[in-house]
Amino acid sequence: MRIIFVFSFTLLIALASCDINKREISVSGTITGYPDNTRVILKNLDTQKVIDSTFILNNKFQFTVLESEPIPHGIFIGSNYDYLFLWLENEDIVIKGTKINIRGVIIDGGKVQRQTNDLNLLVRPLSLKFDSINAESKKAYEENNLEKAKLLENTLDTIIHERIVLGAKYIMENPDNLISSFALSGYIPGLPKSEIKLLYENLSPEIKESRYAKSVAKFLELSKEVNIGDIAIDFQLPDLKGNNVSLNDYKGKFVLLNFWSSGCAPCRIENKSLLANYKKYNSKGFEIVSITADRNKDDWASASKEDAIIWASLFDNAYVGRKFNVKFIPSNFLIDPSGRIIAINLRDEKLGDKLKEIFSE
Repeated sequence: MRIIFVFSFTLLIALASCDINKREISVSGTITGYPDNTRVILKNLDTQKVIDSTFILNNKFQFTVLESEPIPHGIFIGSNYDYLFLWLENEDIVIKGTKINIRGVIIDGGKVQRQTNDLNLLVRPLSLKFDSINAESKKAYEENNLEKAKLLENTLDTIIHERIVLGAKYIMENPDNLISSFALSGYIPGLPKSEIKLLYENLSPEIKESRYAKSVAKFLELSKEVNIGDIAIDFQLPDLKGNNVSLNDYKGKFVLLNFWSSGCAPCRIENKSLLANYKKYNSKGFEIVSITADRNKDDWASASKEDAIIWASLFDNAYVGRKFNVKFIPSNFLIDPSGRIIAINLRDEKLGDKLKEIFSE
């Protein structure tokens, strides 16, 4: 016991010394258009944890934090959570802009922030176009003009593709930039595996050591094409109570393997449809296994409760999504009693129609 105590005490001293050696940096903002006492939240996007919060006074706000390795953070402003993306590093950060042009806010910071600014400037025209059409799409949905909304969504998909193409060009031309590996990890849903591999291999050895490049490498290692007719790979993942659940536990039943996350609005809407289908067909041999892409377990647990997920809700701590080559969420795979995939990405009424077809036979 003494050895453990001495080691623990020594470790605490070492950790304390590390904190002492770190200097404080300032994150200060001047943004007009918000009333006094508007709340501002600083959140670590890697851990999804709130770091600090403050209020706007005379158009200004400020945080004081310890310097760190480059870590992506988000600043959320007001009840509508206007959003700013930034990197905390080893330099003070100065933010200037207006509420009316939140997309155009200027963020001056460290090396990776400057890289991010360069990339944002490159894709800015497409980002502004996306925002405009996205607002139209939301209005069309609110007015129940689904035909117009679908057309606008197709346009949004085109803009996203164009933005990814521009981003891929930046990554290829800037293999020494950390933001290149960060962007590449985010572009996985929009690029073919062959192009992801090419961009990854072009990264410098130093950048390949970043956690974002390692994430891309893991995707390249684990992902494979998953097609209708394939036998679904088995896995074991923990549920909300910490119990391990495997896909083979459901052999002999029709299973919908559903990939989602708490922060994905379409996923949360889809959960309502899944609940209706589960209640209708569960007694006939239909099961759902939902696997979350959340990093924060509290968010996952809270959303599972809010959406009344009464089927297996699992936490993906073993890269199962990558093994199924999931590139976007929500995604799902319908698996027959023998374990064979019989349909992919059945949404809303299409899933209902398929289940009706199966269970009316």
